[in-house]
Amino acid sequence: MKTLHYAFIGAVAFLIGLTGCHEKQQQAQDLDISTFRLDSVYYLVEGDTASPTFTLHIAVDQMKPRYDGDSLAKQLNNLGYKYTERTLEDFIKTEVESYRESYTELYLAQKAAKEEVSPMFSNDLTYEIKLTEAYPNIVSVKISSSGYGGGAHGYSQYTLVNFHKDTGKEVGIHDIFKPEAEKTIISMIEKRLIQLWGAKDDEEMKELLFVEDLYIPANFLLEKDSVRFLYNEYEIAPYAMGTSEIRIAYSDLKDYLQKQ
Repeated sequence: MKTLHYAFIGAVAFLIGLTGCHEKQQQAQDLDISTFRLDSVYYLVEGDTASPTFTLHIAVDQMKPRYDGDSLAKQLNNLGYKYTERTLEDFIKTEVESYRESYTELYLAQKAAKEEVSPMFSNDLTYEIKLTEAYPNIVSVKISSSGYGGGAHGYSQYTLVNFHKDTGKEVGIHDIFKPEAEKTIISMIEKRLIQLWGAKDDEEMKELLFVEDLYIPANFLLEKDSVRFLYNEYEIAPYAMGTSEIRIAYSDLKDYLQKQ
């Protein structure tokens, strides 16, 4: 079966066109944020309510434009276009069809033989896009996909991205920290990975790495008092190490902060 999480971001572009639930949120300053929610269940065999299911959960924050041509709202509400050209309607159709193609024949064979139905036939998928405004003049976005796709274990995948509130432009790590901060940040990340992974020392931590040299991840989130760096499953270490998140206080990097 195709893995269900690789194309998940494309869902965003079509969300407003579906019948779902919008929940208003309290948001700092002048951002008007609502959350689109959709929960759907698809039976492996259409019409057979006793068959295994594919469960889909969506919770996506959307921003109301503050004025005509609001570039920030356009960026946030069309994040999907950066990752796939498929609409949510196409995405759901493709994944449900793939799910059914993968398991229907096996399920019907087990049912005919009156065998216990394999639990791997039931899959689930969750999409979430969360908007936060913590760092001055920056809106940060956490995009997550998680679930079970019939393999040996579940999966999770995250994308963290930050946008300038006034211009709508994506903010890179060097927009916040001076280039010479790189070595210091990597050193701090190494120390925190030793603690996070329960390694005895730097040498034992490095034995777990998939990569020869540690790097600053593309995924980072600007929070109120710290910057959060995130490595996805399998990005730098085995699945057993899970998703690795490291927070470093701005106060620890005050000498490297760019002037805002």
